Amino acid sequence: MPERDDYKTQRDRYIAFSLAAADLLVEVDAQSRIVRTVGATNALLAEDAQTLKGQSIEALFPVSERYLVARLLKRTREIGRLDPATVRLKPEGRKPLHVNLGACYLPDRQHTYLTITVLSEPLARALPARDDVSGLLDMCDFQHMASRSIKPGDSGSGAAMLKEMQLIRLNGLTDAMGEMPQSRSEQLMGEIGALLRASSGPTGTAARLGNEEFGVVAGQGPDAVSEDQLMGDIQQVLTNAGVKKDRVSSSVVTLSLDTANLSEDSVAKALSYVVDKFTKSASLDGQDLQNSLNAAINAAVDQYARVKAILAAGQFNLHFQPVVDIASREVQHYEALLRFTGGMDSYDTVRFSEQVGLAVEFDLAVCDKAITALKHYPGESIAVNLSGLSVQNAQFRDRLSARLKAEPSLKNRLMFELTESHVVEDVEDAARFLADLRRRGYKICLDDFGSGAAAYNYLRRFDVDYIKIDGPFLKTALTQPRQKALIHSLSILCQELKCHCIGEMIENEDMVRLSKDLGIGYGQGWLFGKPAAEIPPRANAISHALARRKGVRETWG
Repeated sequence: MPERDDYKTQRDRYIAFSLAAADLLVEVDAQSRIVRTVGATNALLAEDAQTLKGQSIEALFPVSERYLVARLLKRTREIGRLDPATVRLKPEGRKPLHVNLGACYLPDRQHTYLTITVLSEPLARALPARDDVSGLLDMCDFQHMASRSIKPGDSGSGAAMLKEMQLIRLNGLTDAMGEMPQSRSEQLMGEIGALLRASSGPTGTAARLGNEEFGVVAGQGPDAVSEDQLMGDIQQVLTNAGVKKDRVSSSVVTLSLDTANLSEDSVAKALSYVVDKFTKSASLDGQDLQNSLNAAINAAVDQYARVKAILAAGQFNLHFQPVVDIASREVQHYEALLRFTGGMDSYDTVRFSEQVGLAVEFDLAVCDKAITALKHYPGESIAVNLSGLSVQNAQFRDRLSARLKAEPSLKNRLMFELTESHVVEDVEDAARFLADLRRRGYKICLDDFGSGAAAYNYLRRFDVDYIKIDGPFLKTALTQPRQKALIHSLSILCQELKCHCIGEMIENEDMVRLSKDLGIGYGQGWLFGKPAAEIPPRANAISHALARRKGVRETWG
């Protein structure tokens, strides 16, 4: 007969199990004072267990997190157990650490038992920034986290979970806080932020969307907080801060997020639409917002299906616009531009494809058509656009490399333009991929330089053969000396880096003269040719360019 474990053995076993999942265990009493700690006490808190005994658990956290910790402990006493929530731990004299804080309440002892687990550096770096006072997200990170938190269900059906988003407006909050001393108004905002973060469950997906507008992805199951409870809690926070009951009027609307069959990016787009409408509307009409959200989701689903069908059927064409040597007006290469059958807008469709995860398929399909065109026009070179999403996608890199390996004769005739429509976050892998393309004989161009800040970082990190200066940016140099000086300095930098400049939107001879003055060697624009479905024979292209050089006027259909 097996020997029964004594009390000490069982206790040691449970402690060992707990420490296997956490770095520190903390027991606190009904007043949130530390009773005992087990685990990495000295390493994390810089004090021994005996010294900590009797201290408030909240003192271990920075001021902006203390209201949240107090809310989480209160919530644990109400529902019995709390899933781990990410907070910052900051003992005296130490820099903050991101930790997961879990909690369990035993009513018989009226004590709460906490687990504290330090997040690894990669996980901590991936966390979104939060406001120092309120601890809330900004609108952009809220939409991103909200869309990420909507995961497929565990039922095995593959259907998405039905979640809820609560939008809160506190009319009069700005004026009420303006009448308070700064320290008091910051305390109020910290308590509002803590309340909303605690209401969102372990994800902490709560944000300040405007001066008086807030959003929460509501917790599920035992973490769920009803509208009435949330309204009551908000009013209690305001009352505790000395705000009269009729000074701030609060309203809450709960929206159902039925996101079956939608990608994360599609959800983000729908959320962005309804949040924007909420922040710009003076009234809070729940049914109107729900209808708007449903319409946005349905529209995203329909458009996703249309784009997928277009890709599957290859229902798009390439039009070709010449890029010329400004001095000789001879065609250097052509840029391949998308055109869709049925009148779909190229720019909007490409941007939507990036948002819903179709950028890789789109870019590969365009490359396939460009390779076919190069075989049809054996004397020409063609440039195709690549999304920042694609170049940092391992599957795209592998699939494109396989295509290029099968067509080695195209290496000096196919160019890749890296667009700014989506920022490259995995810069190192992207840099290695682009460098490998150049080693294999393919030219690389940075597109739309000057339209955003990312291009400067790309120029610093990526070796390229061309940069294409954004048309509107170049046009401003006609009238703004500062812009002219910036572009001229960029041209000099490119010479030092041994890459060439291409000016966009060259539509008249004034732009030609400006480009020459700035040291820009190549140009693209209607003066040299509109995008066309066919590439003209090389002799015709050269004669057209020479005719222009001699002043012959030509019209384009």
